Amino acid sequence: MLMDNGYTEVAGAIVEERSHIRWGILEIRIGIKYSICQDRIFSRLPISKNPLPEVVKMAGKRVGIIDVGSKRVVFREAEATGILKLSKKSLNIVSKGKSIKGDVREASTVAAIQAVKETPRTIPHCHTVPVEGCSVQWEIEPTGLRCTVTVSTHWTTGVEMEALCGVSAGLLCAFDMLKSTEKDTNGQYHDTCIEGIRVSHKKKEQPHI
Repeated sequence: MLMDNGYTEVAGAIVEERSHIRWGILEIRIGIKYSICQDRIFSRLPISKNPLPEVVKMAGKRVGIIDVGSKRVVFREAEATGILKLSKKSLNIVSKGKSIKGDVREASTVAAIQAVKETPRTIPHCHTVPVEGCSVQWEIEPTGLRCTVTVSTHWTTGVEMEALCGVSAGLLCAFDMLKSTEKDTNGQYHDTCIEGIRVSHKKKEQPHI
């Protein structure tokens, strides 16, 4: 039994050693292949003394959120609008509030409000503004569905981006809910598009000195 146990231990050691050798050879082969691939990739890249010019251009310039702490807190309001071009069939569905996904204007209003509140997460340089008011209006026009979002606050910076984000999200939500009726037989959207998103009005109260 002792001989058997000794033989087993020796055999096990030999198998383990062979396993280590195999893994070592495999690692060497992988390393060689990786090195060859690197050489092939980098040999095809253009050699430049300045590989990241955009970083150099930004050197010394301000990168981040602008400090508005010295500005006065005043009433500010922004209104943005845009239109989703739709077929007559889709416009009829919107007017009845009966798409396969639910009421288009109702759901898209929620999407617009959410986007207004989440603007700093979408636009990195935007400040976190205490939104005091937000209204979402919908108009069915002859060629599409118009969304108008108005945002108001008392703060040191404006709410134009909040209004624009609200309109964009509202129209995108409406687009999503009407995809089934807007697609042609090939699944393409030839005429459906979002147009004219812009700040239509802006108000700023003059600070009292």
